[in-house]
Amino acid sequence: MTMLFLAAATFALPTVLFCADLMDEYDAEEKHRVTLQVSRWCSLYILSAYVAFLLFQLYTHVDVFKGEEDDSDEKASLSPIWAGFLLFLVTCFVAASSEWLV
Repeated sequence: MTMLFLAAATFALPTVLFCADLMDEYDAEEKHRVTLQVSRWCSLYILSAYVAFLLFQLYTHVDVFKGEEDDSDEKASLSPIWAGFLLFLVTCFVAASSEWLV
């Protein structure tokens, strides 16, 4: 099972459960309560899977995360102020796009 499939399944499961014919016998408040509970359990499941995947990567691929000492002569291409400004600008753009789409 890949992480992408796991993420897609955990995001889709509460929606599918909410729209299922099985939930028609419950009133609206009960449907929302059950859907919220399933959504929370899915988020805990995907969080634990992500942490396990991260720990696995860090312990089995140590050589990938070690930096080489020969590259210490390279200078940063962006100053911290310029990088912070670009981060702020892109965040504002994403927020505006999100508001426009919704």
